[in-house]
Amino acid sequence: MNVWTGAPRLDGVRVLVVEGGYLSLLDDLRAGKIDFLVSVLRRPSWAEDVDEEALFRDPYALVARRGHPLSRRQNITLQDLARFEWVLPEPGTPRRTAFERMFADFSPKPNASVETRSIEFQRGILSKSDRISIVTRQETMLEERIGVLAALPFSPPVSRNADGIATRANWKPTIVQLAFLDLLRRNARDNLLTPQSTLQSSDPRRVTTPSWPALPVTGRPHPYLTRQWIDPDLDNGVVPLEPR
Repeated sequence: MNVWTGAPRLDGVRVLVVEGGYLSLLDDLRAGKIDFLVSVLRRPSWAEDVDEEALFRDPYALVARRGHPLSRRQNITLQDLARFEWVLPEPGTPRRTAFERMFADFSPKPNASVETRSIEFQRGILSKSDRISIVTRQETMLEERIGVLAALPFSPPVSRNADGIATRANWKPTIVQLAFLDLLRRNARDNLLTPQSTLQSSDPRRVTTPSWPALPVTGRPHPYLTRQWIDPDLDNGVVPLEPR
């Protein structure tokens, strides 16, 4: 998720990024152990004490090794895709759900012979075989820059919820947290431009921009040390720890 890429520095603040599963991080968010998540929005209906704010859309794409047999096809069909093995995360994750929706009316369904959330492990498996995976467009661009994998000429007929920020409904952010959130919003707006009409969340009625206080015009953010958690499926949260 490239919402981080190119974000300006917050002087005096250190951010630690740690990967984690969505439901585990959502529990930590609601318990006050972390202060916000950045992920594909999918707030469960029972988490009524959580607000979501959409930032950008990152549609799905298919990726495989360079020179894959389907890379030379101009009109790829679901029948073509079903002939190959797939590498996917475990059931219940957004990418796995998108795969299942894509082949919901198809029989026999393709086989996901390898299950992993690890992008590095997935890259290694795909690069040495004819397996396929479903990722986001931003992730596909990264893989193409690395030079091992490439996007297949096929647009998955499944939509993806917006990526954004989830916070506790009663959260009172610090100046540092406000500044960090402002950097995320600006980077999403400037580098991942998405028309507002295309933003889609897990529950549009709950997507809000919380009425947090404005950042001060002058002065430097208080130099808190912050810890960052992250779930392609990966989710992210931030909590201040201690002054540096």
